[in-house]
Amino acid sequence: MRENVRLRREGYAYVGISAQRVGVQEPPSGLTAWSPTRYGTLDVTAGNTVPSDTLSYDIFSQAAQAIRHPVGVNPLGGLPVRLIIAAGVSQSQGRLVAYHNSIHPLAGVYDGFYLVLGLGLRLRTDLAVKVFKVNTGNDVLLLGEAAARQPDARGKSPVRHTSASRALCSGANFSSATASRRRTPPCVHSQR
Repeated sequence: MRENVRLRREGYAYVGISAQRVGVQEPPSGLTAWSPTRYGTLDVTAGNTVPSDTLSYDIFSQAAQAIRHPVGVNPLGGLPVRLIIAAGVSQSQGRLVAYHNSIHPLAGVYDGFYLVLGLGLRLRTDLAVKVFKVNTGNDVLLLGEAAARQPDARGKSPVRHTSASRALCSGANFSSATASRRRTPPCVHSQR
């Protein structure tokens, strides 16, 4: 089961943010190619004047602001907002580490960060925001997370490293039936 379904079932709201070109504008799986009628006007490159993912930082900030202080349309339909946690996996995790280190001290719109499948980037430890990291053995050994490990900074930015299997959690055809046949636990987060 996808994590967002489980979270909603337990009473949490889930808001997905697509802030990078690969998820919005790059064929064949970007939103604009997948459903041009619905998403054709989305643009995270300012009309191709910004060919990188630099605008993702502003998109992250504006999305959180729209949730916390809606103007016009309320994305949560009036539900109360207690905490906003930014979550990112793999490449998006790298973008959120940069956001945490450079933009969050200025914007301060997130209450925490949930970072999955790291890319070996270190976090600032002088910020009063919680951080939870989940890495696989592959991330630790091959992608630089071993060198990026940091001790907990009490009350500031605790970083927790756990171990998971990238192979199990990223398989496109993985199902709970496969898990029960192999007697393996289901993935907590199966999106890569």
